Amino acid sequence: MIRMAIKKMTDWLVANGAIDEEETDLYEYAIYSFVFLVAPFALTLIFGVCMGVTLQALVMVTPFVIIRKYSGGYHAGSLRICVICSCMLLLIFTSVLKYAKSALLIDFVSLISGIIIMFLSPVDSENKKLALSDKNKYKKISMILVVITWLMCILMKLIQLEEYEMALGMGLTLTAVLMIPCLFVDK
Repeated sequence: MIRMAIKKMTDWLVANGAIDEEETDLYEYAIYSFVFLVAPFALTLIFGVCMGVTLQALVMVTPFVIIRKYSGGYHAGSLRICVICSCMLLLIFTSVLKYAKSALLIDFVSLISGIIIMFLSPVDSENKKLALSDKNKYKKISMILVVITWLMCILMKLIQLEEYEMALGMGLTLTAVLMIPCLFVDK
């Protein structure tokens, strides 16, 4: 369904002279990439608004989207499974933000999650195998992003914004949760 909609968009761009027909594949890929960059924010925004934790939810999904770009992680075999699993995970994690009472527990889990990310990253994707030089680069970037997220958590704690400290930590945990299945998948 998404691929069909993107195809119709690029066909419309070609028909209206906005792009050349030879560029169709490039534009389809660009639109597809944009949709999947924005999708976690859109879903999290919806869940956050419904639960009254909009800003915290968006703070949670931000480190997830940024770190996952470099750390990699599990990718579902089909778009339908991806959407269902993504919705479930984002709903669960947004619910934890809404109902969590213990920042200390989330701090501990986010510390472990950051270590998992540093240890496992980057996870190769079937669609994008990484060269050794890219793996080293992505690992370093993932580690730096985890440390930056931890430092932001500390800052939030120091300025007494615990709900954002927990949100940042949950973003690390969401990233780690999607890396762990890769340990059990044949490569």
